[in-house]
Amino acid sequence: MPWIKVDLLTPDKPEIWQIAQDLGIDPDAAFGKMFRLWAWFDEHTEDGSNAPSVTKLLLDRCCGVTGFCDSVIKAGWLIDDGETLTVPHFDRHNGETAKKRALNAKRASKHREKTSRKSNAASVTSALPRERERERERIKDKDNISKQTDILSMSKFEENPEKKKSDRAKPVKAETVQQVFDCWKARLSTNGAKLDARRTDTIKKIIRLGYTLENCDKAFIGCSKSFYHNGYNKQGKRYCDLELILRDSKNIERFQGYADNPPRPTWRDGDEPSLEVMRKAKAFYNRVNGKNAGNVIDNETGEILEAI
Repeated sequence: MPWIKVDLLTPDKPEIWQIAQDLGIDPDAAFGKMFRLWAWFDEHTEDGSNAPSVTKLLLDRCCGVTGFCDSVIKAGWLIDDGETLTVPHFDRHNGETAKKRALNAKRASKHREKTSRKSNAASVTSALPRERERERERIKDKDNISKQTDILSMSKFEENPEKKKSDRAKPVKAETVQQVFDCWKARLSTNGAKLDARRTDTIKKIIRLGYTLENCDKAFIGCSKSFYHNGYNKQGKRYCDLELILRDSKNIERFQGYADNPPRPTWRDGDEPSLEVMRKAKAFYNRVNGKNAGNVIDNETGEILEAI
């Protein structure tokens, strides 16, 4: 039977109240619609990231409230990077791996409770010598099985645990972290940004994966050439934070592709900005890339609104 993991404290979290206030609905209704959104991602995606063809309009219809996705984005429980909608930290609570962790934890809790009851009963009621001997034999057999299982698990999942430990502990020079950060600030004109702990961890993770300063710089260049990530979108907001660009290999490679082949100003259904923003986006495309973005066209009627 399909299921998802939800914390008992979730209905009272500040994000739920923020979404409810933003939409003018009851907090319990906001939680219910948030549950429907999580359930949709759990059933239709593997990692909490949807297909480019899925729009906020479609998800709003699924949840039954217009503008629901925009409110969730404001609350920080949904990320829109211009191409896909992503549930942050999806693998912590849902997906097959997280569900297995939850089930294993539940089984372990039941086992501990059962063992505790046995121990308490043994301390109150004196067992016969023969029964005590049988109990010791059963415990001994369980210990042997547990040890064998641990050895098999290590051989299956940790073929070379010393090597993996050394990879995780591989130091990254502070100078390298600073160089990547300074490069991002220069490419995206974010001079007031600070190198905090989260950005430092993001850079270190990418460096440990084998990406170089040149690789990161190309991704930053690609982001600087994307009209959407530079604020020419319905929300009028820039999406060029270092954590977004270097979030994972998929994002890095996508932005690197923009450096060589910048995206043309187009918008998904339901995400079209005003005509003025469309004009500015196309002017941005022409200025940054030295190409002609074409005419401003109405997505529904195909009418040329402005010839360029």
